[in-house]
Amino acid sequence: MSDWYKVYLEQIEKNDGCEKYIQSKISQKRKLIKLLLKHCGNGKVIEAGCGTGIISAYLASRGFDVTAIDVDQNILSLAKELEEKFYSKNLVNFKNQSIFDLDYKEDSFDLCYSVGVLEHFSDEEIVNSLSKQIKLAKKTIVVIPTKWFNDDETLHGDDRFLELSHWRKLINQSGGKIIKESSYPFKGKGFAFLKRLKRIFRPKAYKIFIICKNND
Repeated sequence: MSDWYKVYLEQIEKNDGCEKYIQSKISQKRKLIKLLLKHCGNGKVIEAGCGTGIISAYLASRGFDVTAIDVDQNILSLAKELEEKFYSKNLVNFKNQSIFDLDYKEDSFDLCYSVGVLEHFSDEEIVNSLSKQIKLAKKTIVVIPTKWFNDDETLHGDDRFLELSHWRKLINQSGGKIIKESSYPFKGKGFAFLKRLKRIFRPKAYKIFIICKNND
């Protein structure tokens, strides 16, 4: 059983079960979901490192053709279970695949996205995976946590809070061109009032890069 699988089970338990966990995640990521919907193009989407697959399941429920990959088979089984419990059916094409083994033809998808994935790897690994993501999709969206995360907001604890200038450099090395940068806050549940107040005055916890191929 992987560390990430245990983390997800703990998160589900803290949220009093699958349904409340999914509702909480959709609510937290509403701004991101709206952005993904805007860039889904003709509707063929792939999530690189899907974890519990909540966003992929939401997009699939809206009629998009969604593939979601993860290297951990136990996590994929959990993602399928969550989708079926919440939507009463499985629409996402879940695949047991590494983000470093994306064997798809160029422009196979309208959009490739990852949320809180790449910051767990080395610079070389980021460039390796991101270059493949940029090639297989017309647009790529990368979401990473910033240094404005609190310790109690990180799930796994091995996040690399790189400077934004460094992320821009890695994206360029991967053959990508940044179309737009955005951000959104972390909307946690059950934190003290003072912590909520603190978040009002701090920069956003998530940074979003919208990317196309460098030659587009």
